[in-house]
Amino acid sequence: MVAAYYEHAQLMGEMRRGGDAIISLRKVLNLVPDHPEAWRLLADHLTASGDFVNGDKAYNRHIKSSVSNLSLREAASAMVSDHIPKAESILKGYLKTAPMDVAAIRMLAEVAVRCGKNNEADRRLTCCFSDRPHRLSNILFFF
Repeated sequence: MVAAYYEHAQLMGEMRRGGDAIISLRKVLNLVPDHPEAWRLLADHLTASGDFVNGDKAYNRHIKSSVSNLSLREAASAMVSDHIPKAESILKGYLKTAPMDVAAIRMLAEVAVRCGKNNEADRRLTCCFSDRPHRLSNILFFF
């Protein structure tokens, strides 16, 4: 059932029916609350629809549900709880040992945005998405 709802959401997105995709993704998340890809896709659709507050919340849930590293999970929990200085400290410490970890770089970019350091966030995200420019462009036409 979960797979069917998720596939339906993907199809609705491809058909530029973002509202219907959001409905299907919410059904997925009611059944599997820590489904990382459903949270990411929901975040993409919410953001594309202009619901930036809930889009940000969904992106944070995606991060929290998708990280397996204990340090990154702790940083994600701090971000979800709005303890941004704690998240920043954890992420910077972690990146000293794993400087190319894309998930950590993306998380630190989110921290930078929340601190008003948009240039730093842009620099970090450019690094992360330089090899995946299609990911961001795919969500612009859902609505």
